[in-house]
This record gives sequence, structure tokens and C-alpha cells, in this order.
Amino acid sequence: MPKNISIKNDLFRFVTVRNPNLLNQTTKALRFVYHPDVASSSIANCESTPRGGEGKAAFQAYLATFNGFNKYSEIRAIHSDLYDFSVELFKKQDISLFTNLNVGNLQLTNAQVAQIFDQLFYQIISKSSKSVRQACIQMLIANHVVNNQTALLAANLKRVSDLKIVIPQEALRCIRSWYPAACRGELHGVNRLGIADFRRVEQEVCCYVPGEVSHIENVLGREYKERTTRNLVRTELTTETTRETEIEHLNDTTSTTRNELSSEVSNVLEEDKSSNYGGSLGVSGKCYGVEVSANAYADFSNNNSSSSSNTEAKTYAEEVTRRAVERILQKTTTKRTAKIIKEFEENNKHGFDNRGSDYPVTGILRWVDMIYTNRLINYNKRLIFEFLIPEPAAFFREMLTFSDTTNTSSSGSDTKPTEELPLSLAEQGIHSANDITITNYENLAAGYGIVVAGPKDLTKSISQPFSPNPPIQHNDPAWTHNGNIAIDPDYEAESVSFQYQFQFRAQNTPNPAHFSCLVGSVSKSHTNLFGAKQWYPSSGFATKAGNLSPKLQNSVPVTITGVKLFTYSVIATVTCTLKVSIYEQWQNTVYSQLEAAYNNLIDEANNEASNEVEEAIAATETKEKSIPSGMKRIIEQQELKRACIEMIMRPFCREMGKGLNDEIDACGKYKIPKVRLNSELDEYAAQVKFFEQAFDWQIMSYLFYPYYWADKCEWGNLFQQEDDDLVFQAFKQSGMARVLVAVRPECSQAVMYYLETGDIWAGGDLVAETDDDIYLSIAEDLQIVDGQVEAEWETRVPTTLTLAQQRTAKLDEGGLPCCHDHETNEMQINSIKPDTNTLKGIDNEPSTL
Repeated sequence: MPKNISIKNDLFRFVTVRNPNLLNQTTKALRFVYHPDVASSSIANCESTPRGGEGKAAFQAYLATFNGFNKYSEIRAIHSDLYDFSVELFKKQDISLFTNLNVGNLQLTNAQVAQIFDQLFYQIISKSSKSVRQACIQMLIANHVVNNQTALLAANLKRVSDLKIVIPQEALRCIRSWYPAACRGELHGVNRLGIADFRRVEQEVCCYVPGEVSHIENVLGREYKERTTRNLVRTELTTETTRETEIEHLNDTTSTTRNELSSEVSNVLEEDKSSNYGGSLGVSGKCYGVEVSANAYADFSNNNSSSSSNTEAKTYAEEVTRRAVERILQKTTTKRTAKIIKEFEENNKHGFDNRGSDYPVTGILRWVDMIYTNRLINYNKRLIFEFLIPEPAAFFREMLTFSDTTNTSSSGSDTKPTEELPLSLAEQGIHSANDITITNYENLAAGYGIVVAGPKDLTKSISQPFSPNPPIQHNDPAWTHNGNIAIDPDYEAESVSFQYQFQFRAQNTPNPAHFSCLVGSVSKSHTNLFGAKQWYPSSGFATKAGNLSPKLQNSVPVTITGVKLFTYSVIATVTCTLKVSIYEQWQNTVYSQLEAAYNNLIDEANNEASNEVEEAIAATETKEKSIPSGMKRIIEQQELKRACIEMIMRPFCREMGKGLNDEIDACGKYKIPKVRLNSELDEYAAQVKFFEQAFDWQIMSYLFYPYYWADKCEWGNLFQQEDDDLVFQAFKQSGMARVLVAVRPECSQAVMYYLETGDIWAGGDLVAETDDDIYLSIAEDLQIVDGQVEAEWETRVPTTLTLAQQRTAKLDEGGLPCCHDHETNEMQINSIKPDTNTLKGIDNEPSTL
């Protein structure tokens, strides 16, 4: 026989809760590092009133008064020897390892201490640099060790972790004054219980034992009993879906550009020159009586004739022919045929055959009880927080309802399969008409089984040649030719480029040749041209390009001017872009068509599946949720933990549940999450790590108060929540939960510092100065370690399991009891005695009675 075990219901409880001991002044002065003079610091200049719309500018102006450091080397520059000592001190963490300190060379002045305190305060409120903050902490603690090493060792304070830097109350008020009113750390529903000797009951399953009788089956002698149950479920489903989409887009573009320049120059120069010269000379006379006679004649004739003729002809022709034919034929055929015939037949046959005996037989079924072994474990002194959480199972119940209404098509194996609904535009990243592009509209339309027209080309080019008509004369004075290039009304000119070539002739005279071309706002000029060149440039066409600002519509003007030109040729090309209004009009049209197509598909699907969905929802609401017992404890603790973290995060405007993944459609079939690597991830990860590790969630204790502490309108809903597990039923019915959570000893200072400042600093070397001095006492009180206190007992918990008892029972009676039966003493009823008579097995087919 099993031993008698008393039933206990206290599964979790605290045995001892007490306030911490206050510090004595000697220990307080040695353990903590205080600001030397807050009144002379920039901290004292902080205004304690909330800021309005100009708060950000005022906050930045206040930070500028600190002349904040950005590199730890700036802190080191204040006293390099002390900084080097602080590095070694924090590495070894033991004050007693440093002897014979040269105090004179390592001490900071009060002004230097105040300067480092101000820099530390600046880093706390600005969160500028973690390395600078750590450098400030090291310098202040190292200076405190230098000044008080002997006293610290005498007080048995050898560890660096025993020393804390106290943030003045003026600094705390200043920090909170810059926060919005809703972010100043006003806790609600959270109580700090102080230091507790944390004792918790932990239980484990020991064994299973028989409980009370659940059912007695009596079969009389010569009696046969049989029960047959037949359950038949037959489902036949045929679904055939055919969808065919054909898209054909034909684009034929032919562009021809042709230019021909023909030039002929003919210069004729004729010169005829004739010269005749003649002479005659005669002399007659006497000389010294002698008669002399002389006669001479000369004749010269010159005839010069010159003729020059120059003829030049040059032809330039350019022909560009482009032909683009684009043919897209997309044909999608989806045919789905599903025929399911499911037939399930269950035959249960259960019988008792006692026809071979003259005595009745009795079978006994008993409930099975679970025996838990409970152990009381002492976790030593902990900082304890109490949370009061209204309706702790509210989110759990909401998620059950959400799961029931959304997963009805796939929740059971015998559920009728339905066609997968198309994704909405929002689910595909299309939140407005602006998200429609030329790259996605065809796929979106094909997904909804429609065809939509595409937009006009986003860009197009228009080319037009210009040449003099009629031909110009070289000796004509300055002239101007005007023209324009017509633009499609749906487009606007964005940029232009033109090729040009001209022929000039200008001797070295005061009147040079000139050529200028202006297309829109883009121009090119050639001035002060001299010489007998016939082409400029001699190599061929020159090019000029540029953007139009502002863009032009309807037409682009062309102006060509020249002096002393024989001819010119200009080929202007305008690049046009589709007007934004035309593109937006197309986007709105496509968006409306897609939205209408999606709504039609949804309406059709809803009409077809409305009856099935209603039946599935009704069946799911009545279906018992099968959750393992171990999972129920996890759900309870997880929901309580989530609520506790939220209650200490929201007062400082911190939120959980931030999305840090971007989805990329890498495979075309499914989306792959891509972690967003930025500073936001670092900040959020530090927050998660702090709240998950600072509290000892694994040993939290909780108690569920009944439904009547919730909203009265919810009493009926909560009261109807049932479960085989009594603790989980209490969780689902609870109107308020009381949760006690212990803080890990090494994180106690960090948690209290967070509750005072809203800042997460896991170093544990910063504490906040408070009026009641309890927080400072925690640092010393947690150093005391108590021995472990243990106790053990067992509890019995009923279950819904039943077990057949091997031995039956019989009532040994001669007949019905009667008060007139003198054979019995007064009225005696014989007790129930064990019976060894058992039932015989039966054949597959019962015999006829």
C-alpha cells in the first residue's frame, strides 16, 4: 500500500523578505567616489524644466558647455601616469597587488577630478563614446585607490569592483529634465522589495499512484454485454482551376537620318598686260675739224597674260537606319485538378462475457494521481522586484483566436483544401500608385489574371537636319536662320546635341567670318575666323551637347547665324522624357485595374469558401487545445516575462519588438531575411542582452489571482477558460498575476542605475545617489552570503488518467440490510472484500444469447 501523503498546494513561495541594512559612514566614505564640488560644476547649470519645441537646440547648447571629449586619449592627457596605473589596476582587479605607490606623482587635483566628473556626466547624457566613459571611470576609481589604499585594505575592500562612482542627485534631475514627460522612468505596477533571502520551491515528478475510484463495471452471472460503435467519415472533393494569360507586345521603330552637303567653289582671275617701248638717237657735228655722225635706235616689247580657275566640289552624306522589333509572347497556363476521396470507418467493439459463471463480476477503474517531490532551495540574498500584471493570459488568448480564424484551411488533415489566395498589392510592396513601375506591372497583372497596357516610352530621341534654303551668298551681310523641332505633347525636352559643319572664307581683313548655332539653351559659336580655309573643322562634323534648363515643351527653337559663309549643315537631336503627369496617370490607371482585379478574386474566393470557413471556425472553437504540460509552464513564464520587461521599458520610452530584418526575394520563390547591419542593431542588441541577463528569469515565482480582479465585462470569458492542468487553468482565468523576480547579484547596481537614469550601463561601477540611501546599501549588503537552507516534501496532484485495478471486490451480503434483522447486531453492513472472480475473454463474434 502506498504511504499516506498529505496534499499541499503551495508550489512556489518566498520565505523571507527584508530591507537591506544601511551603510555606516566609514564604509560609505571608502566604498563610494563622490563629486568634490557639484556647485562649481557644469552640472549645477542644468535647467530642471522640460523643454518645448526648441528643446533639441537647447540640449545641444547645454552639451557644448562641457567641451566634451571624443577620444579616450583626451582623458589620458589630463594625467597620463594615473591613466596608465588605472589600466593596470582594472586588469588585475586587486588593490593589494599594488604596493609602494608614489602618491605624489599619481594624485589628481580637485580641479582635475571635477573636470573628469564633468566629462563622465557628458558621456552619460550624450552617449558619445563608451571608451571615454570607461576612461573617466578608471581615472576616478584609480585616484580614489591612490588616496585611500591603506584604509581600503584595512576595511577588507581589496577588489576594484567594490568601489562605485556616485552620480549626484543634481545630475539625475538634469538627465530626467531632458526626457519627455512620458519617458522619465515613473514605474507603475512595479515595486522594489529590496533585499530578500530568496527561497523558492522547485518540484519534479516523483511517481504515479492510484487515486479515487472513477468507475465500477458490474456484470452479473450468466450475463453478456457488448457495445459496438461505428464512425464513418467520407469526403470527396474535386477542384479544377485553369488560368491562361497571353501577352504580346510588338514594337517596331524605324529611324532614318540623312544629311547631304554639296559645295562648289569657282574662282577665276584673268590678267593681261602689254608694254611697248621704242627710241631713236641721232648726233651730227664737227670735232677739231672732223665731221662726226652717229645714229642709234632701241625697241622693247612685253606681253603678259594670266588666267586662274579654281573649282571644288565636296559631298557629305550620312544615313542611319535603325529598326527595332520587340516581340514578347508570354503564355501562362495553370491547371490544377485535385480529387480526394477519403473514407474513414472506425468500429469499436467492447463487451463483457460472464455467461460461464453463476457469480457476478465487478471491475474497478481508479483515477491516477501524480506525486511531486518539492524542494525548498535558498538562492541567497537577491535584489527582488514585484510585478502586478493584469490579465497575464490576454495575449495568449488573443493568439489562439487569431490562429483559429486564419489557419482553418490547413489546421486539420480532413479539411477541404482551398486554392491559395493571391497576395494583396500591399503584401507585394505596392502601397500606392507610385509603386507601379515598368518593371513590375506585367508580373502583377499576370498574378491577377489580367492584361494591362504599358506606358509610353520613358525617353525618346528626335533628330532633324538644318541647312540653308535658299542657298546663302558669301558676300551677304550677317544673316539669321530660325527653325524649331516639334515635341510630342506628352514629352518634354531634357537635353540636346547637335553636329555642325560650315564653310567660310575671310581674308586677313577687319571683317572676319562668324558662325553660331543655338538649340534651345545650348549654343556653340566660332568667331574671328580668318584665312582661306574651306571647311571648319577640316576633319568633318563637330559636336556640341548639353542639358536644357528649364525643360522645353511642344518645340525646341533653333537659331543659326553667320557671316561670310558659303554653306552650313546642322543635325540637331533632342532627347525627350515622358512628362511626370502622363506617367502618374498611367500608374493610377494600372493601380486601379490591379486593385479591382484583386478584389474580384477575393470576392470569388470568399463566396466559394464561406460555408467551409464557418464550419471550420466552429469546429476549431470547440476543439480542445492539446498542449504538453511542460510547454504550459514555458508559456506561463514566457508571457509573464514579456509583460515584466515591458513594464520597466516603457517608462523610459524603450520598445521591444523592433524589426531589424529586410526581406529580399533572392530565389523568386521565397523571401530570405537579411539582417540590417547598422548602429540601430548594436543599440537594440545591447538592450536585449541587458533585460535578458540582468534578471534571473529562470527562478521567478508567480501567483495567479482569480478572474474577478479583471474587467467585469471579461468575467464570463475568463470563467469559461478551462484546462486539465490546474495551474494553466489558473493562468488563463487570472485577472491579475503577482510575479517576483530576482536580479542577478552581479547586475544589481546596473539595474538600479537603469531605473534612476534610463541608461543601460552594464559595468556596475556607476550608482545613483538617493535620499533614503537604500540603493547605496545594496552594494554592501549583497556581499554577505548565507548558507543554503533545504527542505523536502511531497504533494499529490490529480490527473485525468484512469487505470484498471487488478483485483476486484465483492459485497458479502445475505440480502438487503434491514433494521429488523436480529442476526446482525443492530444494523451492520459487511465490508467490501476482495474477489478473485474475473471475466473471461470473448470471441470476435458474440454468441447468441
